[in-house]
Amino acid sequence: MTTVRRVDLRVLAPAVIAIVWCGALGAWHATRLPIVACAAAFDLTVTAGVAAYLLGVRGRWLAAVVAAGALAAKLALGRVLVVVAALELATLAVVIVRVRRARRAWRAAREDRLRAALAAVLPALAAEIVATEATVLGHAIFGWRRRTSPAFAVHRASGWPLIAGVFAALTLVEAPCVHLVLVAVGAPTAAWIATALALYSALWLVGDAHALRHGGIALDGDGIAIALGVRWRGRIAYGAVARVMRGAEPAELDVAIGGANVVIELHEPVELVGLFGRRRRVRSLAVELDDPDAFALALAAHTPNARA
Repeated sequence: MTTVRRVDLRVLAPAVIAIVWCGALGAWHATRLPIVACAAAFDLTVTAGVAAYLLGVRGRWLAAVVAAGALAAKLALGRVLVVVAALELATLAVVIVRVRRARRAWRAAREDRLRAALAAVLPALAAEIVATEATVLGHAIFGWRRRTSPAFAVHRASGWPLIAGVFAALTLVEAPCVHLVLVAVGAPTAAWIATALALYSALWLVGDAHALRHGGIALDGDGIAIALGVRWRGRIAYGAVARVMRGAEPAELDVAIGGANVVIELHEPVELVGLFGRRRRVRSLAVELDDPDAFALALAAHTPNARA
């Protein structure tokens, strides 16, 4: 009896989703009010996604329902920022309904717990995107405290905090001017979208700078821990290090912000994870460190067999 009921519910799911979609799009086309557009975008993504989950839709099919709702909202409503907000709410809804699984993954993870919890309840790419966005915004808001990480810093030598600060300031100065121009030419919706994107870009620059400041390259009992903000992360075992060179030597992957001053060659390829989950397997890595001499001496103590 239970099996039959589950099958019936899953058959019913497309009809319920279609009803939600028709109601949302019909209300928007009948009124054309901004507040109705917000409500319709919410229904196309969050309401439809929750309804699908309650009717037995799981995994990739649930993700497809939410993604299709977001696409429909973008095409029909034409409000990009509303769609983005609705998609984030939909993601939050999926996490909430699977909170137990996320909690178990959070507790089991030794590091990067947020990404582990999201990966337990979302598709891999979605988990990476949400984790990256949350990390950057978290650093932008709460990253102003003093850096206390024991890692070798990577942000001072390049001067990136100053560069990011200048770009963020210029963005904030330019945004009101662009907004006024777009309003003057009769495009208020484009003006608000441009302003919101400018503010978000400024937050991204600040968050990225703080993420780099609180990260770096650390030497611990397990190996070399790489945490270059949200740009690259990974771990290299001491036994995999074949050679450490000073200077800007050619390398398979250059993660330096400015110019590399240390190159690490490896006996075997090691996988590093980049922005939004991008993965690279490399046998040599070029980095830029604020104190390359201290790093080389500390690494030599852990890798006595590596060539200098």
